[in-house]
Amino acid sequence: MKDIDLILHSEYIIDGQRMDATPAQMLSECMPAAGQGLSQRDYPPIVDEPSDPVPEQVRYSAGRIMEYMEELGDAPHEKRDIPAEFSGSITRLSIARTLIDTLWKTGHFSLGNIQAGIRWEWNCAPVGNMAAFYFSVEASCQYLYDLGVRLSGYSLEESGKGNRICLENLEIRKDALFTEAVAEEPEPVLEEDFQDAAMNCPEYTESEKRLPRKRKCPEAIVPDRKSWLIYIPFDTCSFKLGGSLLCWKFGSNGDNAPAIQDPDYFIDCYEVLRELVEDGIVISGGTVSGGGLISAAGRMCRKTGCTIDLKGIETAYGEKDIVRILFAEVPGVIIQIRDSDYDYVDAQLLLQEIAYYPLGHPDPDRKGVKISEGSRPDVFSILSALLNSTTASEGED
Repeated sequence: MKDIDLILHSEYIIDGQRMDATPAQMLSECMPAAGQGLSQRDYPPIVDEPSDPVPEQVRYSAGRIMEYMEELGDAPHEKRDIPAEFSGSITRLSIARTLIDTLWKTGHFSLGNIQAGIRWEWNCAPVGNMAAFYFSVEASCQYLYDLGVRLSGYSLEESGKGNRICLENLEIRKDALFTEAVAEEPEPVLEEDFQDAAMNCPEYTESEKRLPRKRKCPEAIVPDRKSWLIYIPFDTCSFKLGGSLLCWKFGSNGDNAPAIQDPDYFIDCYEVLRELVEDGIVISGGTVSGGGLISAAGRMCRKTGCTIDLKGIETAYGEKDIVRILFAEVPGVIIQIRDSDYDYVDAQLLLQEIAYYPLGHPDPDRKGVKISEGSRPDVFSILSALLNSTTASEGED
């Protein structure tokens, strides 16, 4: 078993190149000044080499979508290991999905108000895993810093099974709320005055510091035929299957993982969607996470059905592989809005230059999701098995 302090505070030499900072140094930059201190001890460097993606083993067919979904079953709710070859990309995906989940919560806050702890469970023995850990820390620190999310702490546990990362203990930074209050006050007022006043307001008390568990809107689709289902990806990257639940279940296909590299776009998407949720414009919403777009649609269609059209996505991305569109785990959301709010939502999204894709309407007369590509003659009716086997995820409390 490796010394945890050694892993965190050592210099890393990866593929013959000395890295610029230790994991602990990178993490400290995402924390307040009073955060976890840096070790004064000298540690020997950790030398490792990166892992490469495995050769192509599986080709996925649009004609087997039903089979894939039946095989996935409850897997979107299971914890998954991070493949060493995609540690940086999957770390960003994991962080993005956790933050998107906060969109649906009650209360008034923005992305910049959030702070969280981060925890790694890592198998340090195999060749390539120490390099993977370094790339995971590097990716998480850069992404969180760019998103404006502060770290409250971090930890590492050595695991003999696999590699996992968890963003946990999400809280609302009260100091950020106080600073906003000062900025909005037209008269010069000491920040301490706002802190004293805020302590008397239940929204800012210590007991309310953590994000509330209750949702502002449900995940399950409301059976309104005229309402719209809209897909909004939170990054501009292409659809890739590497590191996805589909590959985890069926074997690697040699594809890369989605390259999540646009934090500014994520911030724009988050803030606009957060306002729509708080204002009650979003009547149901789900996070696109494990299993991709199709699994998110399946969870939302537990009580009703819908037909979703992928033609707009295919055209916008120039993507001809329907399996990639459905199962790639690009972070994003599916929201349901009333028909009367469509023009308003359209204007808000266009104002921030956020791409969105209308998928269709609920169909209360059936259950499950029917996939239509519009331009193709073949239509797939899927997800009946998922609806029967998937446990209900977090819905309206």
